[in-house]
Amino acid sequence: MALGITAPALYYAEPDHGRDRPILGAIFGQDKSLMVDAGASPAHALEFLQALRDEKSLPPSWRPDYAVLSHWHWDHSFGLSAIGVPCFAHPRCVERLRGLHGLSWSDSALDERVRAGTEIRFCADMIAAEYGPNDPTLPGGRDIRIVLPELLLEGKTIVELGGASVELIPLESDHSDDSIVILVPQARTAFLGDITGAAYYEKPVAYRAERVLKLFSALWDMPVDYFIEGHTEAQSRQAFFHGYADLLAAARAVANGELNRAALLRIALDAKPDADQTELHRDIAFLLSGEKPGSERRSPQ
Repeated sequence: MALGITAPALYYAEPDHGRDRPILGAIFGQDKSLMVDAGASPAHALEFLQALRDEKSLPPSWRPDYAVLSHWHWDHSFGLSAIGVPCFAHPRCVERLRGLHGLSWSDSALDERVRAGTEIRFCADMIAAEYGPNDPTLPGGRDIRIVLPELLLEGKTIVELGGASVELIPLESDHSDDSIVILVPQARTAFLGDITGAAYYEKPVAYRAERVLKLFSALWDMPVDYFIEGHTEAQSRQAFFHGYADLLAAARAVANGELNRAALLRIALDAKPDADQTELHRDIAFLLSGEKPGSERRSPQ
């Protein structure tokens, strides 16, 4: 597992798109350390810990002092059982994970939840890729253990690591209503998890223009040179905001009452002429879905 570094005390593992493994991060202070997200599985988490031990010549028994979950989704949380340290999370993250207790993870159970609309086909396929074939000898089909974080945030929380601090900042997001940004001021870096994503557990998938604009305004105000999202490489501040220029232009137009798809496409391409048009058409559809009457967030479970 290759590690990236944006500052002497900050490490992250690159994402693995074949299994939808997100970036994992670690911040080291003089006294303590904190792991960002727990990974898609115990194997994912343990591979990251071993890579850190190798990189920093840490003892075989080393583990971080804390962990934090950016949000509850399986690929960011299912590795928590292997870490065994106190974990920070939004209270709604714990609610969502508690709702997974007792579920079966067999192929048939996943297929049934996809049909019912409480699971996403892509996620079901990636769970199978991460955990391997269905095992009929296991009660739940796969050995997936849901662990609940015990350190619940009450607004912005600062974690002191000794010579370095980490700010855990809850922000509203369409992707998940328990989203947290992990800001490392000394490294001028923020881990975002999947906070910029759409509400994929909703039907139809939606972005809400006002929420998108409020989120990116908060990100703009952060004293950050690098943004690290869950499933893309680390980006400079300039590259990050350029990457979302088309979405933001379309969101501003929708917020001002423009709902014509062709007009939104022109506005977005004016803001970012090199936009991927397939992705842009998708995002405009998500924004328009968010404007439909009765379009409100629904719990996936």
